[in-house]
Amino acid sequence: KYEDSIGKQIELSVTGVCFDDKGQAAIIETNLSEKEVPHITLSCEENTKPVYSDILLKNKTNYKSVNFKVTGKVEVIHF
Repeated sequence: KYEDSIGKQIELSVTGVCFDDKGQAAIIETNLSEKEVPHITLSCEENTKPVYSDILLKNKTNYKSVNFKVTGKVEVIHF
């Protein structure tokens, strides 16, 4: 889905965040993701893999509703 967007600037709406002491994830509105809850992993603890964001989102850990836009270049990063 996202192949045509690689290297291009896009704008995303951020609608929520989930976080704990191991990681942070921003919930986004996009058709570029195949995830059940499209998101961006913002950070994760040194020994925590980015996939931990899926757990945060599933459990709605410390969920906060937000409403703002971010702009950035689409890149694929393999962990």
